[in-house]
Amino acid sequence: MNKNNLERKKRLGQYFTEDKVVKLLATLANGNNANRVIDPMCGRGDMLSVLSTMNNKSHKVGIDIDPIAVRNSPYFKKNNSTIEAFVGNAFNWNTLKQLESLCFDLVITNPPYVRYQSLSSQTEGDIVLPDSASVRSGLFEILSNITSLSTNDKKVFHQIIKSYSGLSDLAVPSWILCAMLTSVGGHLAMVVPESWLTRDYAHPIHYLLLKFFKIKWVIEDESRSWFRDAQVKTNLIIAERIPFVQNLWEKWENEKYLHITLTSKHSNSVSLVGSVFPTSTNPDNDFLNLLEDIASGRGKKESVEVPVESYLLKARLNDLISSSFNAPWFKSCEPGLSKQKGQFHTSRQAAKLPQEFIEITGYEKLNICTLEDVAWNVGQGLRTGANSFFYCDVIEEGDSSCIVSTDKPLGMKQFSVPKDSLIPVIRKQSEVNDGFLLRQSDLVGRLLFLENYVHPKDIEMNPEVLKNKNRRTMPSELQDLINIASTVNVGTVGKPKYIPSMSAVRTNIRRKNSAEARFWYMLPPLTLRHRPKIFIPRVNNFHPKAILNIDSTVVDANFSTLWLTQESAVDEYAMLAFLNSTWTKAFVEIVGSVMGGGALKLEATHLRRLPVPTMGKNEWQQLSLLGQKFINKNENQGLLNEINLIIFRAITNYDIEDHNLALIINEFNELANQRLIARNN
Repeated sequence: MNKNNLERKKRLGQYFTEDKVVKLLATLANGNNANRVIDPMCGRGDMLSVLSTMNNKSHKVGIDIDPIAVRNSPYFKKNNSTIEAFVGNAFNWNTLKQLESLCFDLVITNPPYVRYQSLSSQTEGDIVLPDSASVRSGLFEILSNITSLSTNDKKVFHQIIKSYSGLSDLAVPSWILCAMLTSVGGHLAMVVPESWLTRDYAHPIHYLLLKFFKIKWVIEDESRSWFRDAQVKTNLIIAERIPFVQNLWEKWENEKYLHITLTSKHSNSVSLVGSVFPTSTNPDNDFLNLLEDIASGRGKKESVEVPVESYLLKARLNDLISSSFNAPWFKSCEPGLSKQKGQFHTSRQAAKLPQEFIEITGYEKLNICTLEDVAWNVGQGLRTGANSFFYCDVIEEGDSSCIVSTDKPLGMKQFSVPKDSLIPVIRKQSEVNDGFLLRQSDLVGRLLFLENYVHPKDIEMNPEVLKNKNRRTMPSELQDLINIASTVNVGTVGKPKYIPSMSAVRTNIRRKNSAEARFWYMLPPLTLRHRPKIFIPRVNNFHPKAILNIDSTVVDANFSTLWLTQESAVDEYAMLAFLNSTWTKAFVEIVGSVMGGGALKLEATHLRRLPVPTMGKNEWQQLSLLGQKFINKNENQGLLNEINLIIFRAITNYDIEDHNLALIINEFNELANQRLIARNN
């Protein structure tokens, strides 16, 4: 496939699904018995084609916005009456109103994971791509025309459509659409990148699954082998549509779903589970029977080579409540749960305790809380919107001015700029030294922070700005830098792009014709999350490492950041010690998202779920002293052992002898290292 076609696929979010993946997904979703099936983002029709081989009596509908994919498909033939293909936008009522029915026994798809930044009105060849506003308005119109949904159903869907984040990728409205099209008693079967499940903007989808569906199976692609083009770990989610649930807490009291981990060793040429049933003529169906036996209690999960775990749906609900109870959409949809959360939820329950931790320690409930409980906040570093302009390298530093070099897009030219317009910044992981302490003196990166410097052209157009006593006319060389940045094309010849008009830069322009006027080259005020106490790289080839930012250096969005907003018993040295402990190392290796090439992506969302030991002031003070020694000696195994003992004693309720505690710590270390080896392989 040529480069242009690959780029086109990426922009459209097209990653076509292998037959073996589809067959297992469809089998687990009762595809053999479904009468009406739809794939509303069908691409070239891979899923519907596989379903035809399983169930040639069902009527199958495929919709895709890409006429090339549909036109060139070997599956959509006029003489194939069981597959009906439509070219169109599935989020547009004009497309869906062509269908005979909007109620399906099986909704199965691999939705496009197109980033929200791409959801703007544009064309891709002969396709008019919908923007985020038209997708939302389309969902509202579709909702109003679906007669199979009850009044209560529609109220919930309306609130979710109204409230889902504008930062969501296209997968979120895809899930909403698919949920609306699934009939009661029917199945929803989706392909999901594992990393997507942890995003904050996916919370409304978790809610829809608990409100309208019984989650049955989650299948994990441990080897990242199902979508080699994308090289991401993928999950299959299969859920059965149920009638409207009034009381979610009561509904999911004792209900469970199964989480199954598959690797390449379980697969053969015909099935993802072919090696589990080597003599079977239908291994996918045998696998379904096995899971149903385990779910009903007739079979034991220990009797099969495939890792199978049972998870309480009530735990998923509790996770959702802990993350969303304050969100307006959740208050509107579930006023009872939102108001009464104190009856069954505390902030400590927001900490995610991996199943592996429970198995190693033998404790169902450990003595834990969250970072928020100890007054630590987690976020992301600075996003400038145009690093090629706002970041530069210092070449020579004087008393009042500095010579800096611009980035490649601006020609790597040198300028003399006022020293007070520059702030030291750490931009990328390669600028971090080997230790656990960031030394500002080692950094050559600078942030152009032009809060008090105004270009003469802007003064001419906004004379009021000089009434602000902090503002002054920028010197000539700084003017030259602004002039270059304003006119250089950082896009392509075909699609030119200029820094002042970039979406994340033009929002800097505020309050025209006033003393407080702001211009495109003026970043918003820096906050504590931009100058944190501690930061951790978001993308890691080895185990993630927390680093102390003692000089309050500005930290780029390549890092997750941690800071205090109030007095806490846990100072930055104690937190540094905890974040570099074996406990934390094992946790982030489990919950982080594995990327192509084996790198581990660690987001703020992951860290907010980090289980923190509930300890007294004395223990935190001990960790603080050890943390101070830690940064001076780099990684020291003796210090790390002392840190681990304090943490694991507290977590295990202080009732385990040191010898046994050391064995537990060693198992956690092995767990972390095994995860590292697995993702690097």
